[in-house]
Order: sequence, then C-alpha cells, then structure tokens
Amino acid sequence: MKVTDELRSAVSYGGVIVLGPVVPLVVYLSARHGSPFVRQHAAQALNVALTWLLYGVSGAIIGALLALSTIRAALLVMVPLAVIGWLVMATYLVLAAAAASEGGFRKIPAWVCSTLVK
Repeated sequence: MKVTDELRSAVSYGGVIVLGPVVPLVVYLSARHGSPFVRQHAAQALNVALTWLLYGVSGAIIGALLALSTIRAALLVMVPLAVIGWLVMATYLVLAAAAASEGGFRKIPAWVCSTLVK
C-alpha cells in the first residue's frame, strides 16, 4: 500500500488530537526535504499542537493560582475552558485534515495556530 501525500498530511492533523505534537513532528521531520505539500501541512499541524501546548501550560498556571483560593473555583473555571479549547482545536484540525485529504490547504487562524515552525 502506497502512502500518499494527502494521507500523510491528514494523519499529521489527526495525530495532534490524540498525541499532541508527536505525530506532526515525525511527519514534519520525515518530509522536511521531501514533499513541500506534506511539509506545509505537518508544519501547520505542529504549530497548532505547540500553540495549544502553550495554552495548556498557561491554563495550568492560572488553575494553580485559582486553586490557592479554592480547588472548586479552579475546577469550575478551568475544566470548561479546557473542554471548549480542545473542541475548538479539534474542529480546526478536522477541517484542515479534510482539506489536506482532498489535496488542498486550509489556513488555520493565527490565534489557534501561532507560527513557530516553518
């Protein structure tokens, strides 16, 4: 079975939902000197993963500060924010994966995907 560029690109987006930056990093490094199509998609998927990793660290710090007051306050604020954030990220990743599987490119907004890797 031949793995197409479209499939590798779509997998890099799907991998973010499950494993964070691991899958797009592997795809990016394997396609770095190969297909520009795969590299572009893997870079965008990796940027989404790294952006939301930074959001997660920031949320953990805010949650820890809120927990100094009460743990209930921290959970009431941070759990819904985490769920909504994950749903937003997953939605943009699914849309980008669908475009990649059809041979296209869907730009993810800058607030969801900071350019950290080119």
